[in-house]
Amino acid sequence: MSAEVVNTGPNSSESPELFPRHDRHGPYPAEFPDTPNGRPLRVALVYAVCYRYRIPIFRLLSSHPTLDVRVMVSSGVPGTKLSNAPESERSGLDVRILWTLGKKAMSTGRSAVIFCNPTLPFHLLKFKPDVILIQGSIVPNNILVWLYAVIFRKPIVWWSLGVVRGREFRGFAALNRRLTKWIEKKSTVFVGYSSVAIDYFLRQGYPRDRCFNLINVVNTNLVAQQMKEAEHRVPELRKRYRLDGQRVLLFVGGLTDTKGVDVLVRAYERLGQARENTKLIIVGDGPERQNIEQLVKELGLGDQVILTGAVYEGVSAYFQLADLVVLPGTGGLAISEAMVHGLPVISSVGDGVEVDLIDDGENGFHVPPLDEEALIDKMTISLSSNERLKKMGEHSLRIVREKANIDQYLNEMLAGIYHAYELKQRRSRRQSKAI
Repeated sequence: MSAEVVNTGPNSSESPELFPRHDRHGPYPAEFPDTPNGRPLRVALVYAVCYRYRIPIFRLLSSHPTLDVRVMVSSGVPGTKLSNAPESERSGLDVRILWTLGKKAMSTGRSAVIFCNPTLPFHLLKFKPDVILIQGSIVPNNILVWLYAVIFRKPIVWWSLGVVRGREFRGFAALNRRLTKWIEKKSTVFVGYSSVAIDYFLRQGYPRDRCFNLINVVNTNLVAQQMKEAEHRVPELRKRYRLDGQRVLLFVGGLTDTKGVDVLVRAYERLGQARENTKLIIVGDGPERQNIEQLVKELGLGDQVILTGAVYEGVSAYFQLADLVVLPGTGGLAISEAMVHGLPVISSVGDGVEVDLIDDGENGFHVPPLDEEALIDKMTISLSSNERLKKMGEHSLRIVREKANIDQYLNEMLAGIYHAYELKQRRSRRQSKAI
């Protein structure tokens, strides 16, 4: 099968700062539709797994008075990214982990897990949702959801990043891509992670009034609270890592090949004068950790590069140590978390939200994926002045206040869910009149 390369816009890989931005358009506050006796909308949230990073928005949706949410997920694959958060972290959520058939596969040089939950239609029948909110690109389950939605005339809200810019699809991946696109087109409403997703949806010909830009962010209110809870750890960490008089470059994320941490380490080693009194802290774990540790040793960086391993509780303390966050490969939510901490960010192409969140040269910089020379250039510029770092961090905070916060994210999601329900109700009324 021939390869397909997906291009979602002008200069999609090379120049994210030139990508068009799309404002949120849902009303604020979102307008709750008429329901029988004003009851909450039952929302089935069908996702791959209950990711740890998705729990904050799952919790906000579940606790909203206008919604009755049930989360339906697969059992996942323990030890991989496709894993459910521990039960203790899911407490208070109505999460159903469904019987799962799964298989690991390789296509276009990428590993993936293909899975299906055959009992999903029965869980939907039991719950009787008014709206089904689904994660895009989990094809077998999306087909089951689509069949259920057609039979019982239920609206589908397609929640997706659109498509990764410049990604190539061959063989099985190309087939999966075609099936995903076919199901996607039959959805009622599209909620995207970013302007990149909205631009992709519009290029597919989906109506603008059915495309909602979430601008993917962490729970900014929760992070602000975590900052206060973690600040007492900052002096101890500063002493442990001997950071007095040092500036800190920070990476937070999984240590996988797509994150490009090896590229960051090599770029840091080549910084020259800009590296003086500057340390690099790498927070995270993953299959590339041993290779990165070996690289640090080979380059003779010693205690100048610090690998902490995975940190979940209290990660805010590491952001509070930092002066600049650098994300050389794929990523997304770490941008938002850095900005809540008042930090500038250098970011490559991620889930698309970098287009909405980084004003190039103002609160950070865009760089091409895994580009060592570009990283060196932008880190050198950023580190040229402590005053510059401070002003860039202040610009990040301004963006958080104005648009990159969880209140506006949640409102846009609610607007999309409500709109999907209203569209389906209107269609049902038209069909009834026609009869």
